[in-house]
Amino acid sequence: TYLLIRAEAKYALGAYKGAKKDALSYLETSGINEKLCYIMGRTELAMGNPTAAIGYLEALIGWNETEADYFLQRGNAYWELEEEELACADWHKALRMGSDYAAHKARTYCPRIRIPIETKPAEDTSDAGNEETDQSDDSKQIPPYDQGEDQDNNTDYPADTDTDDQ
Repeated sequence: TYLLIRAEAKYALGAYKGAKKDALSYLETSGINEKLCYIMGRTELAMGNPTAAIGYLEALIGWNETEADYFLQRGNAYWELEEEELACADWHKALRMGSDYAAHKARTYCPRIRIPIETKPAEDTSDAGNEETDQSDDSKQIPPYDQGEDQDNNTDYPADTDTDDQ
């Protein structure tokens, strides 16, 4: 545990090689967990290794899909790899989870990139005995898209309320 605490401290100080060394020492003795992956993902990204960072961040998202910062960090890694659509998709997910920083990133870098919006499949209300309809063919379904700033209802972005009166 102390190795991870020291790795976080070294990361905060910008000593990324030391943070990585401590995290890897922890991995050898205690195994992999969510906190280790978070430290390693951010450290690898800060060291200029976005591909390695994505591996750790994907493991994190597999453990916990409700943490906005995991999507934000993975979006940052994709952006470093010039995968703009993947980066914007992750930033939009983080934005929907309440991340103000992801909202800033999405607004700044993604106004023209079409992002598929995740939707839950509609419940099947057809007769159970009717087997003629094939609803399993995903290639026939068109996902809705977030159109960025050109969209009439732009509710994904928090309103900019930075005025002198407030």
